[in-house]
Amino acid sequence: RLVLQSGNIAIDGDVSITNLAMTGGTLSGTGNITATDSFVWTDGKMSGSGKTIVASTATGTLTPTYDYVVLARTLENAGQTTLNVSPNGHVFYVGDSQGGGTISNLASGTFTLDDSAGIQDYGVYWGQVSALNNAGTIRHTGAGTSTVQVPLHNSGSIEVQAGGLVFSGGGSFSETSALAGDVGIEGGSYTIANGA
Repeated sequence: RLVLQSGNIAIDGDVSITNLAMTGGTLSGTGNITATDSFVWTDGKMSGSGKTIVASTATGTLTPTYDYVVLARTLENAGQTTLNVSPNGHVFYVGDSQGGGTISNLASGTFTLDDSAGIQDYGVYWGQVSALNNAGTIRHTGAGTSTVQVPLHNSGSIEVQAGGLVFSGGGSFSETSALAGDVGIEGGSYTIANGA
């Protein structure tokens, strides 16, 4: 198990770790780091050109607990990842002054937003480009409403099982998109392919 609590760790080659946790500090570098069983993120920043990967065998739990969590690299989900509401009012930031961030939900992945957990486009304030790319399933659970401010590019499924899910950053829906429940669009420009 690797726990990053403070400081900086630079990953410049591909690494696989059974259990990865971030409770502070910065994870950066050009290499990919893959969690094969669990990934827990409660504080800190991820940056660099590499990827942080939640494998198909893994679960991811993102809960901004002690401070904001900042994604300024690619978070690739092939497993089951859930973004929870912060107990202290912090949010999940994508992008910063140095670069954009990308959440890439692969065909095998399920990315769940629970209750009122939201994703804020932080990099846009510096002209950075971020994205949520979904080829798998994006799901909303809980009674609250989640807002996703980063641009959405959807070719998979979006399921609102309870509460509300609103996209406000623009984006696109391909012809393979499938929507279940009340999916809200609020602001931004969207391209919707014929048959979506």
